[in-house]
Amino acid sequence: LWGDNIRQLFNKSGMMITFFAVTYFLCTFLISMFLNSVSSGVAGRLSDNAEIITVNQDRNSESALTYSDIGDILSKYKAVGAIKLVIEYSSGYALFDYEKTSSENSAPTAVIKPELEPYCMTINGRKTINFIGQNYTVSSINIYGGKDSDFILQSDKLSGSTVRFSGLTLIIDNKDKTPSVTESIKSDITGKNPDTNIRTDDISKIAGKSNLFTSGNIVIIIAILLIGLLILMNSGVFTWSWINSKRSEIMARRICGADDADIKKMIFINFLMISAVGILIGFIVTLLLTLIPAVSYYLGNIRISAGLISVAFILLIGGIISYSLSDKYSHEQVISLRRVL
Repeated sequence: LWGDNIRQLFNKSGMMITFFAVTYFLCTFLISMFLNSVSSGVAGRLSDNAEIITVNQDRNSESALTYSDIGDILSKYKAVGAIKLVIEYSSGYALFDYEKTSSENSAPTAVIKPELEPYCMTINGRKTINFIGQNYTVSSINIYGGKDSDFILQSDKLSGSTVRFSGLTLIIDNKDKTPSVTESIKSDITGKNPDTNIRTDDISKIAGKSNLFTSGNIVIIIAILLIGLLILMNSGVFTWSWINSKRSEIMARRICGADDADIKKMIFINFLMISAVGILIGFIVTLLLTLIPAVSYYLGNIRISAGLISVAFILLIGGIISYSLSDKYSHEQVISLRRVL
């Protein structure tokens, strides 16, 4: 008996609920991967108004600046942006935001490419990597292949490093204050070491800026398009199958005096209820998946915006197909009813 009830459930509304739940999960997952891929590099985190300061010096001279000196200058002008680090086997960026107070800044973290995992060590049960004399907790692995960096650090403690550099690149992104902040920083750097060579450029010089069509992104875009095609095809099949399962109910409503508008309304409201239940189940499954640490660590965050886009995507396509099929089926029922009578 239970087997028959379950079979009937999945032959009717349950089949559509399962379809919408799986579709929501896949869409949310893939769209999140695409958004994570777009923002995986440092260029995707900066505005178009950002300016680049390139500083070169003789690190062996008595007046050579350290990362601590740079940190002090950035802190003085409440600079926001990133500093490019070239460290033996890799290069990447350390993000900074000196507009925040020290209490607002979080612990030093790093997002690294898989190739840097062998250089990590475990401290207090957490995977950690060392850059410029400071330990960073590895928050996630960047699998998306951004070409502009091997790592992205988040820290406000650049002033704690006494390592001298021969060359570095600063990116200043203080919105409308960027030009004045840039000039002030340049002035202080040359004031501390007159022998430095300083050059400024705009943000377009960074590789990967506005490049959405990387090989990884193309694969994700194709997958999203295939999911969309699957929704388009299967929504029609499942919706038509579900409408056919309601044949006797629709016929009874017709005999009792229901017109085309009533039948369309019934089918459309039922569709919205079924899709809402399916999306809710898909949301719960997706939410449970985000609680697994390995998911966000290796694949990035599953984003709320991706979930909202998925809801709109599914309801739009499914709603159009449902309305179209209800109109067609309602017309066919009128013809069938006339033949019976």
